Amino acid sequence: MCEWAVKNSLAVFFCLRAVYTDLQSHKVENSWILCCLTLALGYRLCSGSSAGTAGGMVDRLADGLAGGFLPLVVLFPFFCICALGAGDLKLLAVLGLLYGIRDSGRCLALTLGFAAVAALGKLLWISVAEVREKRQSAFKNAREIRSGESVGRERLEYMWNYLRRAACGGEFRSYRRAGFHRENLHMTVYMLAAVCVIFLFIS
Repeated sequence: MCEWAVKNSLAVFFCLRAVYTDLQSHKVENSWILCCLTLALGYRLCSGSSAGTAGGMVDRLADGLAGGFLPLVVLFPFFCICALGAGDLKLLAVLGLLYGIRDSGRCLALTLGFAAVAALGKLLWISVAEVREKRQSAFKNAREIRSGESVGRERLEYMWNYLRRAACGGEFRSYRRAGFHRENLHMTVYMLAAVCVIFLFIS
């Protein structure tokens, strides 16, 4: 029970600070990642009934390393096209090290699930908000309103054209547009939601 509470409390602690810096500066500091890595590694080596034995430490470390590499392997292609930030990927890897392979997979699946739902909701919200803004303006004509109504379709077409160029022409360029836009997501928020679900309902 104590080990379970320590592990999940550390995960929440890691994510809370990361969410704060992500919302403030749109990045996760490397110094915080290093601090989290040290704590996660210490937990892996020192916890468990077999922590005092060499075999037990090796097994726990191997499980943690497998959990840490899982998000790196799964999400590395998205990092390569700048669809995912380096700080987000490193934080997921640290959480995987802390959790081990089983809960690392759960954390990754929950994070991606929350992000997918949030992305769809945000896309719809942006479309509705821009249409409302244009309709409320007395200086906008019907053509501009129609263009506002197609914001959601424009983002889907952007994704489709990107995938088509990658599949047919082998063109892999940055997926993310320069700067921070309303459709961008703070992945650390969904990591925090995932670890809270694991803490409260799964572990």
